[in-house]
Amino acid sequence: MGASFGGNGTISGAASNMVIIGMIESNFNRKIKFFDFMKIGMKIAILGLLLSSLYLYILIKI
Repeated sequence: MGASFGGNGTISGAASNMVIIGMIESNFNRKIKFFDFMKIGMKIAILGLLLSSLYLYILIKI
């Protein structure tokens, strides 16, 4: 679960993030900065971590 912070939270965390950023920059002529991506990416990573932790807690509790 902890790997999702790097994979979803930053541009350099996963190759797919870099590919998508490159496609956005070339097709839409828009630059996405590292911290702009991180503002959204870390929220998604934390939400995923919380949901998966809750799922595991419920799974083990039963």
